[in-house]
Amino acid sequence: MNSKARFAGIVLTVWVLLITPLFAQNRPFPQAADNGFVGTVIKPSNREQNDLNDDVKKLYDSYKSRFLRQSGSRYYILATGNGDDEDKPCKNEQTISEAHGYGMIIFALMAGYDKDAKNIFDGMNELRKAQKATGNSNLMSWVVCNVNANNVQVSSSATDGDLDNAYALLLAYKQWDDNSYLNDAKTLIDAIMSSEMHTSIYRTNLGDWDRNGNRSRSSDWMPGHFRAFYAANQKDFWRQAADTVYALLAQCSNQTTGLIPDFVTGSPAKPDPNAIEENGDKYSYNACRDPWRLALDYAHHGTESAKNQINKISAWLRGSNGAKGDPNNIKAGYNLNGSAFENYEDIIFTAPFASGMIADPANQNFLNSTYNKIRSVNNYNDEYATALQLLSVLLISGNWWAPYSSGGDINPPDPPVTDSRDLVFEEWESGEDDVDELGSAASVDQTKEGEVSFTLFRAKEVGEAYTWAQIATYFETGDFKDATSITVTYTSDKDIVITLIDPDFTGGEGYEYLLKSSSTPKTVSINVANFQQPEWAADDGLDAPLNKNKIEGIGIYAKDDDATTKGKITKFEVFGMNGGSTPISFGKSKGVKNRVVGGAGITVSKNSINLNVPNEKAVSLKISDIRGRLLLNRSVTLNSSGFASFGIPNSISKNQTLILNVKGKNGLNVSQKILLK
Repeated sequence: MNSKARFAGIVLTVWVLLITPLFAQNRPFPQAADNGFVGTVIKPSNREQNDLNDDVKKLYDSYKSRFLRQSGSRYYILATGNGDDEDKPCKNEQTISEAHGYGMIIFALMAGYDKDAKNIFDGMNELRKAQKATGNSNLMSWVVCNVNANNVQVSSSATDGDLDNAYALLLAYKQWDDNSYLNDAKTLIDAIMSSEMHTSIYRTNLGDWDRNGNRSRSSDWMPGHFRAFYAANQKDFWRQAADTVYALLAQCSNQTTGLIPDFVTGSPAKPDPNAIEENGDKYSYNACRDPWRLALDYAHHGTESAKNQINKISAWLRGSNGAKGDPNNIKAGYNLNGSAFENYEDIIFTAPFASGMIADPANQNFLNSTYNKIRSVNNYNDEYATALQLLSVLLISGNWWAPYSSGGDINPPDPPVTDSRDLVFEEWESGEDDVDELGSAASVDQTKEGEVSFTLFRAKEVGEAYTWAQIATYFETGDFKDATSITVTYTSDKDIVITLIDPDFTGGEGYEYLLKSSSTPKTVSINVANFQQPEWAADDGLDAPLNKNKIEGIGIYAKDDDATTKGKITKFEVFGMNGGSTPISFGKSKGVKNRVVGGAGITVSKNSINLNVPNEKAVSLKISDIRGRLLLNRSVTLNSSGFASFGIPNSISKNQTLILNVKGKNGLNVSQKILLK
């Protein structure tokens, strides 16, 4: 919820000394030396790690003393003055679910430093379960009027509060090895999915009361949380929800500044000037949290889309149209083009901006100065600012660990169940030498179960001719029609491309998704909808929407030409194959014969196409223009040596770029651009 409204006053706290039992922690604070980060991040270089840890402690001590309250066995974070009175069931609320979620995350991460952390966390979880939302009783009421009430349904829910509460329960499960936390988390995650997500389009909604199919608040887009939820319950919905965040960002954020609106609506998503809160189409008191949320996804998962988004924002901030690299110039509200509409500062903006700076070494000096500004204890008048300050410093200092890295993992998934549809990667070769006419080659080793090693060489393009070699796995046409996502764990010394093979697609390469090089194992979950046409097709204006019903295989080829690419795949799962709920993956090699592809001795002269394909008896030959219009479709019979020559009809105009596709029954399927003279 938007906590722009402030509350003021002197807060007096009396602490009663209690004798509490000590609980063992799996990840006691500090954890900066073993944070399990996957993304490559930077920290402030002007502070030693011990200094960073001390910064966290000081901010935590201040946060706890000023805002933590106890009533019997229950604990809560004092958070008042939120929203208009007519929106609330009481005028003097004691807390809200958003503040509660922040607090539960903080106490789970600070266990070890604070011996009372588990007792506090348990008291907060007790309060959460007693304060039920009106729309779904497994969610928490946004407003809490009476902390001592039991099983009351006071108000509707707020999506961000429930998301943070569920994530905090997963942290607690890992921290203290108590299955009750995991059970509570799963119940809450299912309730979120049913009442706070637009399940058909994977967007968050505004709460259990919201039935508007398209509107969404960007501060609820928490892809790192969604990946944690998948780790907990293995429901692929959450991986698709994480991918949807980045699809939405591509649609609604400013392409120059990277700034994101508070609210979106429509499909495709666009900023919503008529949202339920003011400044809905601007970067304001909701969207200001987005760089921090995205930085968490990058740190814990190495998500490239997260890195790209926050780096765009940071580059704008460093530039002359932003804050000019000076944290004192950061303002509390921006139009998406980067112009400020407020003249004052607010740490609610500055701290999350600092979190986003960790993804790029180019931000080092800016991060140093911005961190110096946000690390000091200040008497901010509301819990919202103090919590975001502390949460940002926890991340920047390296002390925010993921709830499913090493030690105490959440429900480690069972090995994928394999069946007759197991995926076997094969080499696309052209003859005994594994080399096509221009030199492209591929080799694959799948003799070790659960592992595919590959070597790919992509030859340099010669004129209008280009070829490539790839490894590929094939299945029956139609098996892929219900596929939803692909998960890959890989290493590769250079960029590689996954392609969905469509036999009717002009160009033959299929639909692509780029995987960046990684020297350490990297896991990427890809929504099938995010596969794109190859670059050359887009450049030529070709429009061929993905039709999953036609896909007959999945290939992997090298991105760089005139170079050798080596790598290994240790997980390759396709979700939704044949409509099944069990992901289909690869097992041991089944000795499927290699397929002949590549240039395969295909040349084009002035008036004819010359074929040299020893392993085929006949081929289909298609010529299309770059707009996808089929100009020629012929079946060509080859002689016993695999040779044939086919005359190009005069009806096909010369001096234009065309697409030649040659396909055979034994695996040949090659396409290349040709220029007829």
